[in-house]
This record gives sequence, C-alpha cells and structure tokens, in this order.
Amino acid sequence: MNRIVHRVRDCRGVSLMEMMIITVIIGVMSAMAVPQWLKALPRMRAQSAAREVVSALRIARSESIARKEPFGINFDVSNNVYETFINRNNPAAATYTPGDSLVDSMLVYQDAKIASQTFPTSAVVFNPDGSASSSGVVNLIAKDSCVVFTIDVLASTGRIRMTESPGPSN
Repeated sequence: MNRIVHRVRDCRGVSLMEMMIITVIIGVMSAMAVPQWLKALPRMRAQSAAREVVSALRIARSESIARKEPFGINFDVSNNVYETFINRNNPAAATYTPGDSLVDSMLVYQDAKIASQTFPTSAVVFNPDGSASSSGVVNLIAKDSCVVFTIDVLASTGRIRMTESPGPSN
C-alpha cells in the first residue's frame, strides 16, 4: 500500500506558480523580440518590392520570347513607378512612347523607392531572342536607407540579377 501512495505523489501536475513563471518568461522574450522584428520590417518590404521589379523584368523577357514581340519596362524614378509595355510603335528606339501598348503600371511599395536607373532611355526592352536593348542597373532603396537593392540587366543575354548592399546611412 505504501508503494501505491508513493506512485500517486509522483504523478502530480504543473502548479499555478510554475505556469506563471513560464508565462512571464515568454512575455519577456516576446518583449525583446518585437522591437527587432519591427526594425527589420522596412527592409523586408523593400526586399519584396525589389523582388517584384525583378519578377516584372523576367515576365517581360518571357513574354517577349513567347509572343515574338519586344516587351519592355519603363522606369519613372520621379513617380516611383515602373510600367510594362509592348514596344510596337518604334521597336528600334527601345523606349516607351504613346503609341506603345501599356500592359501594366506598378507603384513601388511605400517602404521602398526607385533611387536611380542607368538605362539610356529610362526603359529596357527585351527582344524576341531574349536579349535586352541595353545593359543597365536599377537601384531600389529602403525607406530608412538601411539597404540598397541593385537589379542588373545584361544586354547580350537578358540576364537579370538582384544584389543587396548596405545603404548610405550604414
């Protein structure tokens, strides 16, 4: 009988005090983690905006190859907008003109902005063979200037690559 009573005492549950201590520990850890997460949020949003630009460039290249028509992206730095178009009006010019068919116009997220672009006509046009009209770079910067995303386009192959570097305030 003594053995049975001893087993019952070993099978106790968790006390209220132990539950309160665990709750306090989780609360303290959360309080330390939330500010770091909030600090990283603008960078994550800027990275998402840069990935959307890369995606738009890759889609324009793919559509150009699939449809056998020159597709392009025009970068409007002052309005923080990029526009996808079919270059029907003057394919040799590699620029967006009023006669071209506008496919899509996208505003870059609030936490990022197009800082600069180096394409000669503010646009890159992809040819049906996959090549681009010219090589160039688009720089997107996070709202708090903590990071710069650089998107490179290589003219000969149409290759699109994104890199990340510390912003000017770091």
